[in-house]
Amino acid sequence: MKRFRPGSPPASPYAGPRVLPAPTVSVGVRTVAWNQRASGWATVFGTVALAAIVALVIVTVTDHERGPRLGGRPPAAAPQGSQVVDGEGFAIAAPSSWIVGTDPGTTFPQLRRRDWGTPLAATDGINGEGLMVVPLHHLRHDAQVDPALFWSDQVLDAGTTRSITPGPHIGVHGFRANRVTITDPSGSALVAASIDTGDRTFLVAVTAPTLARATTRFDSLIQTFDAR
Repeated sequence: MKRFRPGSPPASPYAGPRVLPAPTVSVGVRTVAWNQRASGWATVFGTVALAAIVALVIVTVTDHERGPRLGGRPPAAAPQGSQVVDGEGFAIAAPSSWIVGTDPGTTFPQLRRRDWGTPLAATDGINGEGLMVVPLHHLRHDAQVDPALFWSDQVLDAGTTRSITPGPHIGVHGFRANRVTITDPSGSALVAASIDTGDRTFLVAVTAPTLARATTRFDSLIQTFDAR
C-alpha cells in the first residue's frame, strides 16, 4: 500500500488491487432445445404416424362401404304423375297408373332372359306400354366394351327378324350407359339402355306400340334410375 505524506489527499478508495466477486456457479440440469432431443423427434414422428394410420382407416372404411361403384348421384325428381318403385338394388320412376310387379309377362318379347336377376316391371295393359329394369349376371360380353355383342346376347332374333340400332352413349347420373332402339316385325318398338354402375350392369327397357312413344317415355324416365 502506498504511503502518503502528511497533508496529502486521502487515499483513493480505488487504489490497489481490485477484488472481483466470485463467479456464481449454478448447479443443475442443462436445458436442451426440443429439436436436439431424441425424445422430441420421437414424439413428432409418432404423431405423424398416428395421423397417417387414422387417415388410412377412414379411407379404407369409406371405400368398403362405397364398394367399386362408380359414383352415381341421387335420381332426378320423378315426373308429375309418376311413382318411384324399388327393385333389387335400384329404384326408378314409373307412371302411377301402371301395374308394378316382378313378372313382366309377355310385355317384352324382344328380350332374352338368360342373364337376368330379379326384374321389376311396370306395365300398362290398355295402351301396350311398359317399363322394365333388371340386374344382369354372368355376362358374356361387356356392354361398354363390346356393345354390339352384348345386345346380340340380350335380344332374341337379333339381326334377323329384329333390328338393333345403336344410339349415343349417355350418362345416367354419373353412370355410364349405352342406348339402343329395337324394332319388332309386329310394329312395336323398344328403347333400352345398359347402365354400368361399376359393380353391376342393369338393363332398362321401355316398350310402346310406336317408336315415338317409346322414345318419349324412355327420355322422361331414364334419368330417374338410381342404383342403391
